[in-house]
Amino acid sequence: MLNVFEIYQDCEDKISPAENGNLSFERFNRFSWIAQLNLIDWLTGDVSGIQPPEPYSTQKDKDWLSDLIVPIKKQVVNGILQKPEDYYQWDNGYVLGSRQSADCDDEVQPDSGLNTTIDLLSGAQFTKRSETYIDELKPENKPICKMVGKTFEFLPMDIGNVGIEYIRYPKRAYIGSTIDPIYNQPVYNAATSQDFEWPEFARGILVWFIVNAFADNSREKALKETNMVTGKTPRG
Repeated sequence: MLNVFEIYQDCEDKISPAENGNLSFERFNRFSWIAQLNLIDWLTGDVSGIQPPEPYSTQKDKDWLSDLIVPIKKQVVNGILQKPEDYYQWDNGYVLGSRQSADCDDEVQPDSGLNTTIDLLSGAQFTKRSETYIDELKPENKPICKMVGKTFEFLPMDIGNVGIEYIRYPKRAYIGSTIDPIYNQPVYNAATSQDFEWPEFARGILVWFIVNAFADNSREKALKETNMVTGKTPRG
């Protein structure tokens, strides 16, 4: 985990308060949350499809996201399952112990030790698959799922027990403070602070995002240009 105050100090070093002003703890806390959202967006593939073009484009992406992947196993009731509160993005889904295997007589037998992958589809694709005449693609043979609001909807509705692996939101990191009795200024308080969940790889990228947000907010064009050239950008 990255110490939140160390990241604050790294940002202060880049900002150079004597030239560009001070980064308050309150602004750092706001900017750092936006930085985390930007980071997870970049790692999973932004909606414009530019960088990276798709989730898990490299092994590095997989490794960096691995700590945020959560496995759950639930029983689906009437084809519906609630999304977890910290849900960010689907990674994998399967029906527990229901994959079909063929024996030497070509008879299909259920194997309780294997799982069947669930296809996550858009609403239109979900409807199309639910009405298909192709036996291999019918939901009872190849389970499907779609997202509607805060729920997952499955076919077949009696799908039973499922496993889902999803990417969750990172926990918020923030600096807690107390008032220095001598100088009457807020100072870092480790007891009321929350560190970043990210490992060391994220240090440079988080600092870049936070400094970039500070430069935008303070309209310091020179700082933004310096940060772009010398910082650890998401493309770097």
